[in-house]
Amino acid sequence: MAELWNTSPFECLSRCVTRGGPDGYGCISVVYHRHFSSCQLYAHNGTYEDARLVFASGHDYYKRIGYDGFCKEKQPPINGYLQPRPRIEGILQVATEKAIVLNEVLDLTHNSNYANEINKENVSHSKKLQEHELLSNPLITSCRSNYTLAYFLFENYKASQSVPSAIIKGINRRNCINLCSLNMNQHSEPIACSIVSYNKTGHICKLYDSRSNGIKIQPNEQHDYSEKLCLPRDVGCAIGATLKVYPKKEVNHVALIIKKNIDKLQQCVTLCHKNLWCQSITYKNKECKLFNVKIELCLSVLVDADDETITVSRSCNFGTRPKVEFASVCEYNYFN
Repeated sequence: MAELWNTSPFECLSRCVTRGGPDGYGCISVVYHRHFSSCQLYAHNGTYEDARLVFASGHDYYKRIGYDGFCKEKQPPINGYLQPRPRIEGILQVATEKAIVLNEVLDLTHNSNYANEINKENVSHSKKLQEHELLSNPLITSCRSNYTLAYFLFENYKASQSVPSAIIKGINRRNCINLCSLNMNQHSEPIACSIVSYNKTGHICKLYDSRSNGIKIQPNEQHDYSEKLCLPRDVGCAIGATLKVYPKKEVNHVALIIKKNIDKLQQCVTLCHKNLWCQSITYKNKECKLFNVKIELCLSVLVDADDETITVSRSCNFGTRPKVEFASVCEYNYFN
């Protein structure tokens, strides 16, 4: 039916469910190629006529079982289905709230500034409110073809008051982020999503567009905040990868490399992902420090810093490192 490139499994499945194929048949199954980030949509489940399913390394097979409610096509397939629709049992219905839909989708792919940087002038110094503007905009909704979409993830932070472009209830954080990646709401209608604010207690997903430029965040244990960024495709990150952010923290350890005059936080993060040994960075005042300490295994290396300091943990493309024995990951450093 169709083949998609440079895409995620969620995008492939969404395309299968909501759009179908150009030949007029409804989509029934998907095969995703993990090594190439591509997929094929099929109008049958792999058993039609002479077709059969075989094992293939690096491939995932998805069989569609839902055709109603959230899983219904926006437009019924002109030619129907090559195979009878399977019997549907126990389809989970997601409780939703009617979204505020934009009149048009904002396309920022022409904008060459994909960076998210520290904006010192906009940082709030109010300790009473404990609000921060750590990532500078312009906010993005999508990436150029040679870039991969990723997210800065602030765990236990929430967005300040702003009108979301969509609100979805009864959904987990990963699927919430996936909807933002697709720039669509729970009704498969187009929106321009740049920011995700997720309520972990109520399982409520709020998507914000680029009109939320300058949105502030504040500590809140019930929420997680995510914001889009673009990384060069050659760093090897999967689409939708999340980079965990530690505001007002720095790594108290010997740095692998210290780079001056790095204008963007995104550039600092990219340097880390292109370095075999780097596992985290600290960024402040255009100074980028690369460390080989995995923060999640070594939280004791994080120390308090000022409002202009931010630390980010590497999330992907670790490559193959030599096997080295060491007593404690917190004490270990290749340059000690």
